[in-house]
Amino acid sequence: MSEIRVNKLLNEAGSGAVELTQGATIPSGKTLAGSGSIDPSLIPTLNQSTTGTSAGLTGTPDITVNNIVGAAVTFSGAVAGTTGSFSGNVSIGGTLTYQDVTNVDSVGVITARSGLHLTGVYKENITAMGALEVDCSSGNYFTKTISGNSTFTFANVPTGGAYSFTLELTHSSGTVTWPGSVKWPADTAPTLTTGKTHLFMFLTDDGGTRFRGSSLVDYVN
Repeated sequence: MSEIRVNKLLNEAGSGAVELTQGATIPSGKTLAGSGSIDPSLIPTLNQSTTGTSAGLTGTPDITVNNIVGAAVTFSGAVAGTTGSFSGNVSIGGTLTYQDVTNVDSVGVITARSGLHLTGVYKENITAMGALEVDCSSGNYFTKTISGNSTFTFANVPTGGAYSFTLELTHSSGTVTWPGSVKWPADTAPTLTTGKTHLFMFLTDDGGTRFRGSSLVDYVN
């Protein structure tokens, strides 16, 4: 193996870079320096296993990694070109902020900045009440059977927006007393027939200070 030591390599005309038609091998740990440009096709692909950080990346390279770990990860544009794709699970410990999302598949609570449009099948949790307190934090549809005089209360009413719920009441006997915050049409609560099932709808836009109530009564059981 021979070794040639030179300061500069120029083309035959002395005006530019030489052409390496068979490529070039760069030993591990060595670098290329200079003010000229290098044809990327002449640089061999380097397959390396590296650890540590990736500071100073410029341009628009395609990067494949196993894990992204950091205190804050910011994507200023689209990930992987026009779309972002993750073949595995994406776990977010803090807040995911986005401006334009077409579809969201979420298990749990969704907080929308300006509006939420629902399509497809709409479902509500059904909560069978044991006592006479409606726990508004547990859902939007409640069922209760009474067989005597009953005084209902509303608790844990959500704030910061409008909230509504439905009470399905199976009534065999007794009278019903509603919270003083409920306002009925003509300021008169509906009269109930015993042995029937009744639906009551309640809506508040001030955290429960006032509920507007409506009813559909006397369904056959």
